[in-house]
Amino acid sequence: MTSRGITPDIFTYNAMLDTLCKEGKTRKALDLMEAMAERGVLPNVVTYNTLVYGLCDSDQWGEAIKLLDNMKNHDVLLDVIPFNILIDALCKKRQMKETIEMFDLMIQRGIRPDVVTYTSLLDGFCRLGELGKAKSLFDKMVSVNNFPDIITLNILLNAYSEKGLMEKARILFDRIIELGGEPDLITYNILIKGYFLKSEVDQAKQFLEQMVSKGILPSMVSYNTLVEGYIKSERIDVALALLKDMIQKGLLPDRMTQNILKVVLSKRI
Repeated sequence: MTSRGITPDIFTYNAMLDTLCKEGKTRKALDLMEAMAERGVLPNVVTYNTLVYGLCDSDQWGEAIKLLDNMKNHDVLLDVIPFNILIDALCKKRQMKETIEMFDLMIQRGIRPDVVTYTSLLDGFCRLGELGKAKSLFDKMVSVNNFPDIITLNILLNAYSEKGLMEKARILFDRIIELGGEPDLITYNILIKGYFLKSEVDQAKQFLEQMVSKGILPSMVSYNTLVEGYIKSERIDVALALLKDMIQKGLLPDRMTQNILKVVLSKRI
C-alpha cells in the first residue's frame, strides 16, 4: 500500500491489527503499532483495546498491562474497557489475585467500575466456589448504585443452586424482584434445576407456574427437569400431566426422560 504512495490511516491500521490479533500474531501486531506511530499515525483507544484483547487471549498479561501505561504516556483516554478486558480474561483463568490487583489499579486511576467489571469479578469468585466473596461483591455493587443486570444475578443464583444452597438462592431471587429486576427463562431454569437436585420438585413446579404467569414460555429444559423429578419421586400422574402440557406447547421430552418414563410405566403394567 505504501509502495503505491497510499498512506494507511488509523482505520486501516486498526483493521490490520484486529486481523493479526485474531490470528494470534500478537508480536506482529505490536510491531505494526510501533511502525504506524513512526509513520505519524498515532494509536487511538480502539488500537489499544484491540491489542489488549489480543494479548489477553494469548495469555500475555504482562504485555497487556504495559499497554495500559503506554496509553497513559501517549495521552490516550484510558477508560473502563481495557480494564474490563483484562479483568475478564484473568477471572476466566481463575487468577483472582492478579484480578484484584487490576481492579485496585483501576480504582487508583480514577476509573469507575461498571456492571461488566463487577460481573466478571463475581463470576471469577463463583468459579472458585468463593460464594461469600461473590455475595460481598454483589452487595458492594448495589451499595454504590451500580445495579446488577440479570446476567450478574443469574451467575450468583446458579452458584448457590449448584451448591444446594436453595434458601440463599430464594433470598437472592426475592432481592432481584425487590430491586426491580426481571427474572428471565435462565433464572427460572436455574431455580427449577436447583430444587430438582434437592428432590424438592413441588418447589420447582411453583417456579414453572410463576414463569408461565409472567408470560415466560418454559423451555424443554424446564419441563424435562420437572418431569424427571416427578418420575424419580414416583409421582407419575403429575409427570404425565406435565408431559401432556409440554407436548401441547410443541415441546418434546428428551431421550433420558422418555427412557425413564418407559421403565417406570412398564413396571406399573
